[in-house]
Amino acid sequence: MSVWYEKSDPSDGTFFVGRHSSGRTVNTCEGVCDYELFPLQREDVDMLLYHMVWTFIMNPRDSWSTPLLLFPDDTHIVTDCLLRYPYLIADYSDEPYFYGEGGVVDDDDEFYMKACYVAEWDLSDGMGKASYRKLRKEVGENMLPNITDNTGQLRSAIVTLLRFAEQKGTDIGPWKERLSLTVRMLDTHANELHILHNAGLYDIETLWPMLKGSCRNNLDAYRIHAELTTQLHRYATMVVSTINWLEGGMRMAVS
Repeated sequence: MSVWYEKSDPSDGTFFVGRHSSGRTVNTCEGVCDYELFPLQREDVDMLLYHMVWTFIMNPRDSWSTPLLLFPDDTHIVTDCLLRYPYLIADYSDEPYFYGEGGVVDDDDEFYMKACYVAEWDLSDGMGKASYRKLRKEVGENMLPNITDNTGQLRSAIVTLLRFAEQKGTDIGPWKERLSLTVRMLDTHANELHILHNAGLYDIETLWPMLKGSCRNNLDAYRIHAELTTQLHRYATMVVSTINWLEGGMRMAVS
């Protein structure tokens, strides 16, 4: 399937989305490795997540203040109510907060979660398109997550998986070349959206059957696969949420 982040055109505002170099800086990085995006099969892709990332970057809502792409199971700051959703967009604000009809104002300049949205399929017209449902905000969901740069942890998780597959003699098919290339992309500061693509953000679940196929101890394989998935989600939160993909550079700091 064709992907919206593969090519760039300065005239339509997609230059930083499609260029090979990192989007974290306006200037291009030198020495980026030569790479291509591995083909994605539509039947393997989590299309709701794919559409959510596209919406977040290319079609943001005017009502969003400080939106973050979150994977609740890997964030550790959300309530149990949100853990049922694999991913969502949470919008934060530091504007004065009014409590119901009493009009009591909380004006302490602390960020709070203004709203959060989940992607769902809308089949009302028979075609099927992604729509976003606003969730009811629960008490205790105000804390702004501490987003960290986990590039090193993602690289380590990929290397661990590759070594495990090699030691066990496990055939992971095109994933071996794909993940090996991803390591080089991380090392040379390639485009982060392209890193997410090759590292498997949208189709990581196709790796699991291959990884466990020839392993007697599936628990070890599961742990390694789960660690890669967790680090991939945290990396996605960081690069999708904090990089200004339409103008280049960072729109918010990471620790």
